[in-house]
Amino acid sequence: MTSLVSSGFSKKNRFLELISLGTPASIVMLLSGVFFLASIVPPTSIKYSPFRCLFRYYIFPIIFRGHCPTSGFFEDCKCLGCGLTRAFVSLMHGDVQAAINFNKHVLLVVALMIALIAWNYTKLLRNSSSQK
Repeated sequence: MTSLVSSGFSKKNRFLELISLGTPASIVMLLSGVFFLASIVPPTSIKYSPFRCLFRYYIFPIIFRGHCPTSGFFEDCKCLGCGLTRAFVSLMHGDVQAAINFNKHVLLVVALMIALIAWNYTKLLRNSSSQK
């Protein structure tokens, strides 16, 4: 019984480590997974879906303790993240113009994600070669 509990605890710890982005391996795996998912989701299913703005309804309430700032720069929630998911999916399917129409920052975000993957993959390679 103890081995089952410790096995489950170990799996839970691995999962939490993966989603924490605390290690180079977790960063490479999660960001690569985002690219993979965006490339298999049909753009038509996400263009007109009832998804809510991830930043307005989920991320900003955590940062700003319960609400999205809706004045000034974020008036009508025209924040940097609005349309980013749809833009990213469109870009992964080769529709650059639609991606830019959804969110003009998508090219910068993709470039940063690729740079993060490359940087962390390089760290992984250095760590594995130094351990030999």
